[in-house]
Amino acid sequence: MAINKNPDVVQGILDSYHIASDYQARGSVYFTPLANPSYVLKPLRIGAIRSYLTGALLNHKKLSGIVPHLIKPESGGYYRWKHGNRYLLTEIIQGRVADYTCTKDLKVAVATMAIFHRICREIILSEPQRWDILRFNPLCQWRKCLREMEICRDRAIRSQKDFFSRQYIQMWHAFYDMAFHVLQEFPNQSFPAQETICYHDWAFHNV
Repeated sequence: MAINKNPDVVQGILDSYHIASDYQARGSVYFTPLANPSYVLKPLRIGAIRSYLTGALLNHKKLSGIVPHLIKPESGGYYRWKHGNRYLLTEIIQGRVADYTCTKDLKVAVATMAIFHRICREIILSEPQRWDILRFNPLCQWRKCLREMEICRDRAIRSQKDFFSRQYIQMWHAFYDMAFHVLQEFPNQSFPAQETICYHDWAFHNV
């Protein structure tokens, strides 16, 4: 997702939350490292319903202490609307970046995600119709990912002059065949249904 190139928009949003602090762009979000507490402002490109449910999930009392604390705008909603975009503001979770090569850190991360998944399952089962749009449907989503791989391959074929495109095309078939085989076998496997929430796009770290 592209960062907003207009600094006045971002500063205006922070001002609306009464946050008087400089910010830094990092990836697709904005940090206020000098504020106390520090905040992260995230532009949302997932539509009104998903944006609302993402805010509701972050604000759910059962997830307090596990997910970042959501800062609501003065309107009382979950996100701020500005110039056609939605922005979500949360406090930065205190701590350090986990080292996943460290067994101790990895165990803590796995245990925390297990709690997150258990609570999300309880939330889904309490109001299944409300949360249905955020439920993880692996077969449907993986088929969509295959189509996206085909689109990326076609783009790479059209621009073979750069090194990355040539490398991508060389490696593409091996990964595509692997994914295609998994999708062929998946319906034949008997896996217990998992009531899992995906709170953004379907990357592994969001499920």
